[in-house]
Amino acid sequence: MRTNLGVAMVCMINATAVQQQHQHLSPEISLVPLNEPTQNSQCQRIIVNETHSIKSGYKGTFTWTTEEQSLLFTASFYGNLLSLAFAGFLINRFGSKKVALISAVGMSLTTALMPTAAYLGVYYFFAVKIIFGIFENPIYAALATPLSLWFPPNERSTAASFFTSGSPLASSLGTLISTTLCSSNFLDGWPLIFYFMSLATIVWILIWVLFFANNPKHCRSLSLKEKEYLSKENEAHSHPDGEEKVGF
Repeated sequence: MRTNLGVAMVCMINATAVQQQHQHLSPEISLVPLNEPTQNSQCQRIIVNETHSIKSGYKGTFTWTTEEQSLLFTASFYGNLLSLAFAGFLINRFGSKKVALISAVGMSLTTALMPTAAYLGVYYFFAVKIIFGIFENPIYAALATPLSLWFPPNERSTAASFFTSGSPLASSLGTLISTTLCSSNFLDGWPLIFYFMSLATIVWILIWVLFFANNPKHCRSLSLKEKEYLSKENEAHSHPDGEEKVGF
């Protein structure tokens, strides 16, 4: 969900209009076709084949400047900073399951609102992205914390490698899906990226609620033998009061 804006932005922005605005602001930069040789050392601006751009489905409607686009890309990180200080406290207080659930619900809702916010204006979009970042940050700690409870010490590094490999794999798959949706004519294409990611998160929420437990003790599908094994293996590494604490 963090990377979907990178693909969607290509479809959202009218690059030709933005280029013309920049050309108006910098008249000393001339436009030349790709196949026309230049006779001087002046830096030339390349003309993109607009017809090909339209056929590819990448002709957007927004004329946001490059500065505004950069602002949108950084917005979620501002939200991350706002929730960074109390993410660990929330997990210690309410448990990983509840924190991850609330974070995922918030991320799903804000992602679904992003197309509407974009049509309202760039700063509405910026505000929604900040809220998205607030919900996004706690989920990483909430997903990582159970590793110390569900796996014995000698298996945690392997479990962590599987856990961290999921993010780049999801980014690659998400990019492939997003580019396909981006070229669609339905709803201008790019809003489908956000709606799809929102729906995918809802599916993840259902799986999380049905099958996840904060620790092996609360898991109904785990056998008594497995619970005793995990309890014995993790006993020497657990917190004195029996609860794993997440630092700030």
